[in-house]
Amino acid sequence: IVKLSHASMFHDLEIIDRPELLELREESDYSSNNISEQDKKLVSRHALNSSLFMQDLPDLPLGVESIIIQHHGSPRGIGFVDKINPAKLSKLTLVFIIAESFVHTLLLSRKLKNLSYLHKKQHENQKISYIMSKIEKEYTSNQYREIITALKESF
Repeated sequence: IVKLSHASMFHDLEIIDRPELLELREESDYSSNNISEQDKKLVSRHALNSSLFMQDLPDLPLGVESIIIQHHGSPRGIGFVDKINPAKLSKLTLVFIIAESFVHTLLLSRKLKNLSYLHKKQHENQKISYIMSKIEKEYTSNQYREIITALKESF
């Protein structure tokens, strides 16, 4: 839990003050959001740069930098990976990827913003079901099954 807490606080440190960049989830988002070349480079390297910053922190739990570097599926921390190969990532990184996907969908998804009536008219479980079905469609490999099942059971 300590490792995941540290990773969640610092993984997007490099772009934290740029909400429009925080919404980018894959390279195809660059063209649809009119992103400059300088911002593309910043986003592509933010995982690596955030992990490098973390190395200077005293008492950093072993493995946190690895979670941060790999949080977009790239073992090197540069760019996005269209098809993540979960076999190349640590189990904690996979947990982090699923958790981040859940939170990102909850907070930033344009479709959820359009479904804001759910807050008032329908039960909270319907939002959770919507998010979980989206995650299950995106993360289909066996390495994710146990993590997704555990997340579903927590609700």
